[in-house]
Amino acid sequence: MNREEKKLYVEELKEGLSKAKVAILATYQGMTVAHMTGLRKKLNASRAELRVLKNRLGKLAVQATDYQDLSKDLTGTNVLGYTGKDIVSLAKAFVELDKEEDNPFKLKAGFLGCKRLSVDEIKQIAKLPAREELLSHFLRVLQGPMQGLVTVLSAVPRGFVQVLAAVSQAKEKGENKS
Repeated sequence: MNREEKKLYVEELKEGLSKAKVAILATYQGMTVAHMTGLRKKLNASRAELRVLKNRLGKLAVQATDYQDLSKDLTGTNVLGYTGKDIVSLAKAFVELDKEEDNPFKLKAGFLGCKRLSVDEIKQIAKLPAREELLSHFLRVLQGPMQGLVTVLSAVPRGFVQVLAAVSQAKEKGENKS
């Protein structure tokens, strides 16, 4: 990598991290290509970025961001996932790989905004429902009162129609008897 490519790498990483709401760092030494490809596919589906970090350049990139404490963990072979969209999907993808016993992928640290996250906190975030699931729960909560209001408002006309039907049936019975 020449000097210009390094500058571009640092700028791209800095820009990506400045837009990110969460960043998760893990070590991947000895990870198979299949596992890495699977992780990239999952993260692409949730619109997250995955970068294999060059530690020295990574330290330069995080200096002017909210993720300055990340430079302490930049030793060894590291991969950094970050997103400004779906925080939970990123955490779930990383935690799923971390759980696999035959996989050398291990979580190191994370950041949510300016707050540093431990491995346990990342695992707690991964247990949260996905964004789509939360939105569907929210819509159900919003829909409940509206559905109740429609039921109550339609009860009066329905009752009126039933009374008219009963009166009509009573008149028909009265006419049939005579």
